[in-house]
Amino acid sequence: MNTVIDLEKEILALPPAERERLATLAWESLVGDPSAPSDHNIDPEGIEIAAQRDAEIEAGQVQPSVTPNLSGALAPARNKG
Repeated sequence: MNTVIDLEKEILALPPAERERLATLAWESLVGDPSAPSDHNIDPEGIEIAAQRDAEIEAGQVQPSVTPNLSGALAPARNKG
């Protein structure tokens, strides 16, 4: 892979469960990186919104947008109604 565009194509070619795992690992690496908030290439508003959503999920105020299925993999939550 030579460019970010090549990397993006490879990522989008992955099965959904693998893309989700990659996204989760990427998010966890950002959350754990003390230099991330000062990195001007990262959208600070997006990080703030995601962190707030994480806190709401942990507090039980909202449900995550994915739920575990019986096999332990994550599947999209279904609308109730």
